[in-house]
Amino acid sequence: MYSAAKSGLVQFSKCLYTEVREFGIRVNSISPGMFFTRIYWGAMPEEAREPMRQAFAAGTAASNPMHRMGEPIEVARVALWLASDESDYVNAEDIAVDGGGVRGIRRSNTWFGKLDRGESILP
Repeated sequence: MYSAAKSGLVQFSKCLYTEVREFGIRVNSISPGMFFTRIYWGAMPEEAREPMRQAFAAGTAASNPMHRMGEPIEVARVALWLASDESDYVNAEDIAVDGGGVRGIRRSNTWFGKLDRGESILP
């Protein structure tokens, strides 16, 4: 469901651009990868946070070409750049801020793969 919704938003931004480009409005989207955020961890029971954080970080580090999780500021920098005049020739694009994860992930070797097989991801 998440992937379908995310894909829908990416396509929506591309279609929206065709409707508003004549007014000089640029429309782009940002697709963040895996990030540690307070919203994500705040929904989890406190006693499960640290074991899950460690498993999550280990799985992401193994599958992400940069071998680490992203920081929210890294998405913010892309958003600021897109809002600036420095990106004035960037239109109808989706920018993945994921450390190359979309291109480098091998699901079978990650915690995603473990979940697919019904295995525990806890250390």
